[in-house]
Amino acid sequence: MFNSMRRISCILLFANMSILCKAQLPHFEYESISNGNLNFPIFSNSSSPQTAEKINQYLQLSELGLLKGHERNDIFEQVTNNGGSIYGTKRNLYFRIIENSDKVLSLMFDETSCGATCAYWNIYYNFNAGNGDRVLLNDLFTQSGFELFKKQIIEREKKELQLQSQDISAIEKDNREQNLQDIEDNKTENFFIRNDSIIDDSWNSDSRNRKFGAPYIFVAFALSEFKNYLNDYGKALFGITTRNMAKFRSKELPQLFSGTIEGRHEILLIIRKRYERHVDGIYAYLKIGTGINLDGEIKNDSIHLIEKTANFDDNGYIDAVFNGETISGSWADKGRTKTLKFEVHRK
Repeated sequence: MFNSMRRISCILLFANMSILCKAQLPHFEYESISNGNLNFPIFSNSSSPQTAEKINQYLQLSELGLLKGHERNDIFEQVTNNGGSIYGTKRNLYFRIIENSDKVLSLMFDETSCGATCAYWNIYYNFNAGNGDRVLLNDLFTQSGFELFKKQIIEREKKELQLQSQDISAIEKDNREQNLQDIEDNKTENFFIRNDSIIDDSWNSDSRNRKFGAPYIFVAFALSEFKNYLNDYGKALFGITTRNMAKFRSKELPQLFSGTIEGRHEILLIIRKRYERHVDGIYAYLKIGTGINLDGEIKNDSIHLIEKTANFDDNGYIDAVFNGETISGSWADKGRTKTLKFEVHRK
């Protein structure tokens, strides 16, 4: 019930926003693959098929742990078969296309996973329509501009939280201070771009156990409120300049990498930065297409990753040098009896 109400809130928000949207033809075409409560998009673009492929590979690997064309039954088979994990399987997966222009592709997934307990979350993806890079918020701002904009987000979310907290239960009041701290710690990862606006969704900054009583807070910023903070990338994305979007590359993780193990086994890899030095990710052999989860850390220019089984046991190791564009080093099996060359580059 709660997840359905949250989904309705999202739909109403986007519906209200769409009234203000400029008429435009979609840059990417897409088809929806469905199985019950699971829905997933497959994008295409005849003028830039490589960009569409890159976005598809990123989303499939990140959200489904499986590349299309390698499924036995359907594309959801990996996320609906948990092998007994307490974290369960995906019960709901809904997507919504928010912006689909020649500048940016923004979309949201609304998800539920249930095992020993249930978890609910939204995740937003913003992609550079010119080259398929994932767009992170600080990609678009000067360093000082990003800090100023982040302060605006925090201040506005706090104000909205205080307004929504005036008529809440005693139990929810106990969580109010923690909610405020969650907003302080918000890394502004859950945002989307719509026309000339940036909208931040603070709901994921709350922990799973308190989401049921947490206010649902969106804060929207018009271009006039942040245009002076933008760098060249941001100015191009929001149409202030007419520079080619394909020329701008993100410098932030997570991103998609491609390369080989031992020079012949082709792979795709996503590395996600979590907190401090901690990273995680997923990779897949193109021949097999099934995702292998990774957990590790980045320290200076070194990256150390551990392969994880479905039960989170160690099953292999990657030790490499990472310069932001290339990860180069070695892959070793569980017993470190076999070592192979490992090299991937930003796709």
